Amino acid sequence: MGFRGKKYTNYQTITDAAGENHRLSVPKTKYWPERIEPNVTKEALDAIKEVVREALPELMPLGIAGCRNCWYIDSLDNNFVIDRVPGDEGMMVCSGGSGHGFKFLPMLGREVMKIIEEPDNKNEYGKLWQWRTKSEGPRNGLEDGEHGERVLAKQRMATKADWKFDERARL
Repeated sequence: MGFRGKKYTNYQTITDAAGENHRLSVPKTKYWPERIEPNVTKEALDAIKEVVREALPELMPLGIAGCRNCWYIDSLDNNFVIDRVPGDEGMMVCSGGSGHGFKFLPMLGREVMKIIEEPDNKNEYGKLWQWRTKSEGPRNGLEDGEHGERVLAKQRMATKADWKFDERARL
């Protein structure tokens, strides 16, 4: 089961190949940046438990054996970014999509090829997915960066005790 109610960020200082430091949000998973057993937020765990409690109460006695975070490659407006990088026409970015790119697979490759092969003749997808800055268009809260409410370090994390179900009413 998954909780997709909030897009968390995890800012760290990353040094690029030129030796310059940048503050970027990076995934924090079971295997990266180091092998750890990650935790999830209490908010996410409570949402998952509520679904189990209401829709699958027969699973409550089994409890929760473990939890992991699923990191997305969200763009600031939840749309793909499929375009050449400004100032470097030899580099192309195909990313974003707010974690729901799989449902576009039947047509995504075809549209990416059109964008690659005809960069000056952008169709409706090419225009929607073109390079943009965080000051343009709709936003989803990720543009708040390290000062926003989505920073993982600012969240209340679940404890092992939180994984247990209480005996509230069942269906």
